[in-house]
Amino acid sequence: MKVDIKYGKDGVQKIDIPDKNYIGTFFPKDVQCRDPDEVINESIDAPIGYDSLAKFLEGGKDIVFIVNDGTRPTPTAKVLDALSKRMDLRKARYLIATGTHRDMTQEEYNFVFGKHYASLKDRIISHDAKKSECVNLGRSKNGTPMEVNKIAVDADRLVIITSVEPHYFAGYTGGRKSFLPGVASYRTVETNHKLAMRKEAQSLVLKGNPVHEDMMDALEVVKGKKIFSIQMVLDRHQHIYKVASGSLNPAFDKAVEWANKVFSVPIPEKADVVISVAPYPMDVDLYQSQKALDNGKWALKEGGKIVMVSKCREGVGHPTFLTQLSSSKDPKIVLENLSKEYKLGYHKAAKMAEIAVWADIWAVTDLDPKMIEAANIKPFPTVEAAVREALRLNPNAKFIVLADGSVTIPKVEDKMSDFKAEQIKEVKEALNTCTMCGFCKAVCPSFKAIGWDSALSRGRIILTYGLLVGDIEPDASVMENIYTCTTCADCNRRCPSNVDIVEIIETCRRDLVANGHILPKHKSVTESVKKYNNPYSEKRSVAETLGEKPHKAKVGYFSGCTATYREKEISKATLSILKKLKVDYTTVNEVCCGSVLQRIGIDENEVYRLMNKNIEAIKALGIETLVFSCSGCYRMFKQEYPKHVKVPFEVLHMSEFLAKQDLKLKSLGDVKITYHDPCHLGRHCGIYEPPRDVLKKFPNVNFKEMKYSKAGSHCCGGGGGVRSAFPAESKTIASTRLDEADFANIIVTTCPFCVGNLSAAVGDRKLKVIDLVELVDKNL
Repeated sequence: MKVDIKYGKDGVQKIDIPDKNYIGTFFPKDVQCRDPDEVINESIDAPIGYDSLAKFLEGGKDIVFIVNDGTRPTPTAKVLDALSKRMDLRKARYLIATGTHRDMTQEEYNFVFGKHYASLKDRIISHDAKKSECVNLGRSKNGTPMEVNKIAVDADRLVIITSVEPHYFAGYTGGRKSFLPGVASYRTVETNHKLAMRKEAQSLVLKGNPVHEDMMDALEVVKGKKIFSIQMVLDRHQHIYKVASGSLNPAFDKAVEWANKVFSVPIPEKADVVISVAPYPMDVDLYQSQKALDNGKWALKEGGKIVMVSKCREGVGHPTFLTQLSSSKDPKIVLENLSKEYKLGYHKAAKMAEIAVWADIWAVTDLDPKMIEAANIKPFPTVEAAVREALRLNPNAKFIVLADGSVTIPKVEDKMSDFKAEQIKEVKEALNTCTMCGFCKAVCPSFKAIGWDSALSRGRIILTYGLLVGDIEPDASVMENIYTCTTCADCNRRCPSNVDIVEIIETCRRDLVANGHILPKHKSVTESVKKYNNPYSEKRSVAETLGEKPHKAKVGYFSGCTATYREKEISKATLSILKKLKVDYTTVNEVCCGSVLQRIGIDENEVYRLMNKNIEAIKALGIETLVFSCSGCYRMFKQEYPKHVKVPFEVLHMSEFLAKQDLKLKSLGDVKITYHDPCHLGRHCGIYEPPRDVLKKFPNVNFKEMKYSKAGSHCCGGGGGVRSAFPAESKTIASTRLDEADFANIIVTTCPFCVGNLSAAVGDRKLKVIDLVELVDKNL
């Protein structure tokens, strides 16, 4: 498996891990992000604990904003854009919550304040933990002196702009961290961070976390001060996912709920080697990059190797922790030394030494290799070099890549199912409704290919329930039975009890994938879609491949991945027909429609991402009618897209479009024609007559239906992810369907998947499989 590893702001290092060694690349979860301005404005307009921001600011004489510094990805500038429409931003001062970090660079100031920097720069103060005037407000129960920047103390209105994500010893960033360490004195931060030496101080944990509890206790000294917070949760692409505004602690609690959905990531198993990346801007120095190590340890087997990847653009950071790490070649002695006294930065050394006790720490950085080696970290010039060395030492080593290791918290799922009770209830009701009559046995294509009841609809319902409640483990045989279903829906049609069997199977698949159980071929397809926006790892876009630049037009052609990159004659024929008919058409800046991911159970948020991307691209071209040559893409836009996004244009399959045209077609002679109904176009969408109406436009066409046609048509075996994961079974199903057309010379169909799968099974049969658009184009 080839994987791109981000290095620095724009750099990429390429690695190649053998498929048998590769568990997967894991990111924070993909979630559906709406328009960021809408999300921010909606949150500010409905704050938690306040009537409105305007009422909060009313009467304020000294308004101070506390904002994160440039080492955090917080999109402060976006919030300021929204606030600029509600207030005069120059009426406030802006205190940078640097904690013990250095002052920001010019580039970072521009990032934090955006277009507002020029007008606000004389209103901005950067907190300096050692030099800024701080006021002692008392002590926490742990004895932490609460010394806070005087500007924040004197303000009569405080507005905090921050982001919430996992933090390796405070549990989460955001909320109370804007005060401590954000604008606290060096002595305050040092005393609080000493608590990070305790093992209870860890990521995702608030209750019982001594660092968090000390921060919350310290906040009691500013109780009664008017504080309005705007706390954002970002997705893995650093886009705004959710925003909680209003009272500091309630908004923080809400943001934590959302952050868990993004950053807590299930993995199927622990690995021998974990490559954990500290991406820009978290790669500023070794001190900050340590978070990628601490998160990565949760995915690592004891005795394994963790590879931290960070450019460390500005060097080491706090030198004290590196000095301590270098104090002995034995990490246990390092820990003993650290327990004797504490200085700020020692907690980082302790966390790293704890890992070094039970695992090897490797690193790819721009730091001096000798300096790194002295700190018990093995340096490598490239990630690929580290991979090669790990495989040399253990050819069977299993690898996990955490592409955003600074904020990804991997968790091995012990229990199979995390589904809601109502979903288990629905499957149980289906199980009780199913009479086990066996009517599905007569039509199920995978049962005919495999022959076991467990590969039959009624068997799969039992497996699904067992998996959801945790009574059955998802071993290889179970995965095969669940994933050899083509989702053709013939069982739904045949079931006298009206059980929606396809939905049950797709529910099961979503649960399997959510808990880290995914077939290798499907994993490869998924990563290709995420990286290249198509399942075939093709680097060129659809529009580039088709060779026609999108432009404004009334009719748009959505080619789909398979017709673009594999069954190319279909897309060529469609474009040719549109030209011959003098249609005002355009191609689209399209990405995968999401069908392949939805069928195999990938997180719906990734599907929503593709949906939104496609809808925006189509709307930008002013398209009124969108035509499809792919039945799978058509089904997505016709049935799935409207459930989640607005589809402001007409959706037509090419067979529907052509049925309305006055086509002047040549005769096909004595050639015997039959038609195969694609499952997605037929049973799923009810489109049966338009393809046949087009065939009737051929003069004196010699057309004959197959025995099983229209709603009763048998599946080609190519759908539901079966062709990619189980090609032999897929071919057997296709061969059975071809036998049913032994009277014909040509099988016409209207789906690139059907064309590809049926053609692959033709063998020595005197039979040709062709898409309807190809037949029309050749004779138009």
